[in-house]
Amino acid sequence: MKKLWSLLFCVFVSSALAQEGLFSKALLALQKGQAKEASRLFSEFLEINPESESGRFNLALSLYRQKQAPDPARAYWRQVLFKNPYNSQTRAALNSIKDKKYFWLWIPADLFLALMVFSGVMVLFLLFKKKLGSVFQWTLFLWVIVHAFSAYYFYHRFENYGSLIQSCQVFSAPSSKAPVLFEQEAGALVKVQDKNSSLKSWSQIRISPSKIGWVPSAFILPIKARGF
Repeated sequence: MKKLWSLLFCVFVSSALAQEGLFSKALLALQKGQAKEASRLFSEFLEINPESESGRFNLALSLYRQKQAPDPARAYWRQVLFKNPYNSQTRAALNSIKDKKYFWLWIPADLFLALMVFSGVMVLFLLFKKKLGSVFQWTLFLWVIVHAFSAYYFYHRFENYGSLIQSCQVFSAPSSKAPVLFEQEAGALVKVQDKNSSLKSWSQIRISPSKIGWVPSAFILPIKARGF
């Protein structure tokens, strides 16, 4: 029994060291400017450890540095951001390739936070001075306006968006017998085109202007309720 546990421990340690070595090798290739080799190594690493956030981020970075169209990199960065919306490094990467969807997403939240701080300081200042005049009224008015704008944005801007729960094939028609157009990975943000369709079990999605197809509705997780 002890030999079995020792063998399992050795296998576990060897696997962990192999993953660490592969990641380090890929990172070194990326630092040397060998983006193509780095993307290959990071892809191999993700096959072993598909939940690695840093692996997915660096794979996107290596794809982007190959001076290809930004779509592959954007897809992986969006997957990272979906799992961790507060990943500032990924937000900055998406902003750098003009991913306006995520850039504008955070503006109302940042404005709301800044105005909350400003309102709190102003209220304390006016209470200290005992002058609740027009400045306080204008501050309250601006606070209400920005609050309403933020609420509207978060509850309506992405009401027709969803994220794929798992990787799936995208069909040309709402039928599993229809031709397969392409395969989409889990975590991808999609625009639900046919929201009010009578085909409740199927949803038409759009990944880009040239990528429109049908997937089972069960594969899509609406993100409106997530406050995304």
